[in-house]
Amino acid sequence: MSKQSIDAQVFTMTVAMQRLCDAARRGYVYYFEGTVPAKKARRLRRKFQERFGVDEHRNVRARRRARGEAAAVMIMYELLSQPEPTSMRAEPQVGWVVLITEGEHAAYWRGEDIKIATEDDQRLTIGQFHMLRRTRPGGNSSSPSWTWSFTKSAYRNWRERVVRSARGDPTESPTRLLAELYKLGSFRGIRSEIGRIVGLYRREWKKRRRRGDSFPSLPRLRYVQRLPNEFVDVEAVESWN
Repeated sequence: MSKQSIDAQVFTMTVAMQRLCDAARRGYVYYFEGTVPAKKARRLRRKFQERFGVDEHRNVRARRRARGEAAAVMIMYELLSQPEPTSMRAEPQVGWVVLITEGEHAAYWRGEDIKIATEDDQRLTIGQFHMLRRTRPGGNSSSPSWTWSFTKSAYRNWRERVVRSARGDPTESPTRLLAELYKLGSFRGIRSEIGRIVGLYRREWKKRRRRGDSFPSLPRLRYVQRLPNEFVDVEAVESWN
């Protein structure tokens, strides 16, 4: 990974998810999003800078907000389901999100499909996760913090998988299943749901397995500290095809 010029900033996935929470916390809760072929990522960013000012200095954005105007930022990120370098089936893609504060902004009259991340049915979603506000244990319920959790469909899918594994489905190896699940536990909201999924797994295991079948040992559940900016090498992604 290497640091790049402003027109090539494509974050690694975990860093992007952290920066999206940072932006939402600062009031950037209106958004529109999409994907773009990696080879067009620079061009798209330059276009959105010209059209929406997504890379303006923070002081410029602060002055806009003081005048009652909206400010915008753009976050681009790697898509984890990239094709293998030898594959010709699809172009490598980059995900992007433009986030906007409250106020007048060109994105509205240009007809962008703007959503509000604070609405339950409009949550910002990346893969099997969505971003939401939750109160920290022992925290102030009037000031929830932003985190990520499984989407409803992803959470349901994980519950179904652990039940199948507990029942002896050979396609759901307990060791591989838990390693895959625990690898996702970077953010507080996801970790709490992993705990509930594993609780279900234990209960089903106890019901379905022989008394001598011990529950598999659990991997280490990792935590995300404050991460420095880390970027994907866009030149390498562009060259896949």
